[in-house]
Amino acid sequence: MKKRFNLFILLGALLIFAGLGAMVLTQNSAEENRISATETAEKIQQILPPATEGIEGMYSFSEMPAMSVDGTDYIALLKAEKYSVKLPVANRWSKNSAEKHPCRFTGSCYDGSMVIGAGEVHFAFLAQLDIGDKITVTDMLGAEFNYTVEKILRSGSAEAEKLTAGDYPLVLFTFSSKENKYIIVSCV
Repeated sequence: MKKRFNLFILLGALLIFAGLGAMVLTQNSAEENRISATETAEKIQQILPPATEGIEGMYSFSEMPAMSVDGTDYIALLKAEKYSVKLPVANRWSKNSAEKHPCRFTGSCYDGSMVIGAGEVHFAFLAQLDIGDKITVTDMLGAEFNYTVEKILRSGSAEAEKLTAGDYPLVLFTFSSKENKYIIVSCV
């Protein structure tokens, strides 16, 4: 009986160490994604032309020009200066890509329909946002679009209808594992 008890203790200890090892690897991967996105944002910032004021509806097209950096097409830089956030926004949405950098889910700054999603490692600041906070999106031509946070929603889901409801020109979203809810931020 004592041998069996010792075997269970040994197996339990091995499982605990394996779990801790998996947690460390996951945290390292998230940190690498955060650093990579920050470095990409800096590369894009250096290439962009001088900033100009972008005006929604000013453009006769809605497709945003893309710039390829390290094999990924980016359409914008997203900034939340109050939170020291500057991130690239990839052209195409995929859940896997959203863990590496924010991605356009749908829409355009040009027609006031932009929806951007990202993994929690990049959009953790959404949980700290307040009504009235400022967000800037700069396209690859250097046009800056300035937004103000108007609504913050916590929801059990993030269906496309929920993200595009309300006719907001900019919506940001992420899943918060801490709250076990999606955070959906609507901006004017």
